[in-house]
Amino acid sequence: MGITKAHLQSLDLGVLAELVGRLAAAAQVAEEQAAAQSKAPDELSRHFRGGASEAAADSLRRKAGLLRSNSAALSELSDVVSEVYQGLSDSRAAVGALVLEAEAQGFHVDENWRVTDVSGNQGLAREAAWRSLGEQLRAALAGHDVADQGAARRIREAVESFAAPELDAPRPGPAKGGPAEA
Repeated sequence: MGITKAHLQSLDLGVLAELVGRLAAAAQVAEEQAAAQSKAPDELSRHFRGGASEAAADSLRRKAGLLRSNSAALSELSDVVSEVYQGLSDSRAAVGALVLEAEAQGFHVDENWRVTDVSGNQGLAREAAWRSLGEQLRAALAGHDVADQGAARRIREAVESFAAPELDAPRPGPAKGGPAEA
């Protein structure tokens, strides 16, 4: 169990909650930009005709599609981070509840999660309670570790699947209409 009691208690999961809001807002902005971009080809074709107009309209449609795709990916990432936040919050709460239960029963949980009896009571029932709390705490910590590793994997996968393409990627080759190089 690599995480200490102080480290678990100091985790600021609120950062994840804030990130959910930011990602959702970015998804909304991308969707609004896509909607505006979708109107541009029609506006362009009302004022201009010809090959240049068609090429520009096609480019605008592609960019609107990319913006919609980015919006969907941002929404998905927001959903993943929200689920991760909930899972980590729940697992941390489970560990915290066990610590409080142990303390209420006269046990002490140290920085490295060792449970000791500080009540002065003795007997088989007390030893069984001590063992049970220790086992429950180890299981809850293992659950938190699994939730943490799963959170990292899910966020990594969601970010990797969200490869935001450059909207105006430079194209190789000489510029059209410019002087030819000798």
